[in-house]
Amino acid sequence: LTVNVDGTGYSVNGTEVQTIVADANATAITVNASGDDSSLALTGSDKVKALNITGDAALTLKASDLAALTTIDGSTATGDLTLGELNAKTVAVKTGAGDDVVTLGAVIAAGSTINLGAGDDALLADSGSVAASTKDATTVIDGGDGFDTVSATLINAANAAQFHNFEALDLSANVTNLDVALMTNSTLEALTLSGGSGTAAVSNVAAGVELLVSGENTGATTINVKDAATGTADAFSVAFNGTAAATATEVAPTASSATVVGNGIENLSVESTGTGFVANTLKVTDNALQTLTITGDKELSLSFTGTNGTNGAAGGAVKLIDGSAATGDLTIDTTNVTADSKVGLTVNTGSGDDAITLAQKATVDAGAGDDTITASAFGGTFTGGAGEDTFNVSAAVLQNVSSIDTM
Repeated sequence: LTVNVDGTGYSVNGTEVQTIVADANATAITVNASGDDSSLALTGSDKVKALNITGDAALTLKASDLAALTTIDGSTATGDLTLGELNAKTVAVKTGAGDDVVTLGAVIAAGSTINLGAGDDALLADSGSVAASTKDATTVIDGGDGFDTVSATLINAANAAQFHNFEALDLSANVTNLDVALMTNSTLEALTLSGGSGTAAVSNVAAGVELLVSGENTGATTINVKDAATGTADAFSVAFNGTAAATATEVAPTASSATVVGNGIENLSVESTGTGFVANTLKVTDNALQTLTITGDKELSLSFTGTNGTNGAAGGAVKLIDGSAATGDLTIDTTNVTADSKVGLTVNTGSGDDAITLAQKATVDAGAGDDTITASAFGGTFTGGAGEDTFNVSAAVLQNVSSIDTM
């Protein structure tokens, strides 16, 4: 059976209303996608063993209920493919040049092969898993060319080396202390959080790997950078890159959030960006934190949990929170920050309308914008900079306020 699709599976307002095509007798089906995006299900085609996908249009295809399906070949397709919940008998999958998404809904048997081809692809898990190779059956999961992402829930000590050419590891679901150094056939450039309630922990993260955050992530993500426990100048970066929903507005932006636990990291960088009307939230726990730098043009709410910085030999304490290059509105709460006992804590913000709430003595320069500085009982030195600024020193003991500069 050959099925030609062009814009089917969506209502006139763009809502997905998946088209169903069934052939109870076909053992092979070719789907050719052209023109506009299509969404198709082959429900009821129970004898199909081979599925071929061609064409240049984006295609969402449900094939999870095809019990006999063993091969999917979309290697010549150039549109973006979204394949939902492959079943256990599907042992050979190829996709093409598009930005493809393949979801595993069952155990993929030893000896299976998945090759995602070119494009920026993603291999996700929905109760699925990947069996480890045996002496008689070698499993290969290949991201191919492009910037490819794989769900960390698919990877364990037994099968990690089977994953080839993946650049990003998604930590949105529950992951228990995964050693990323076991992924010897992939060179990770990023860890990702794409929304969810999972709690994740990874170890041996190489220097230069960053965390990319989109969507709301309510669980804690623990990042153990390689050799950070003994290093004295370890660095890690968190970058927000969410995309606003179509209904988002300036007063009701789309939220992205994360809670990051960084063990032994002295220098943390945060880039608060995204597309459209977005607002970002970050909670940090880092026992060795000394400097935290913020850049970006989107709103960011920053707070701290647990222990952040120590004044012992383990890594020093927090000297600087520097958001002077940020242009988005910053909300910073320094509760649970251990300030450096020798040089104290400095907080700088940029050109946005910033709100800084202090829990210790600090030197603050709020930069441009209409800013609010709320002092702790320990006071400090406060500069409002340009804009109409508010200084709330009601909690401070008078003699602890060194100076207030409203200019």
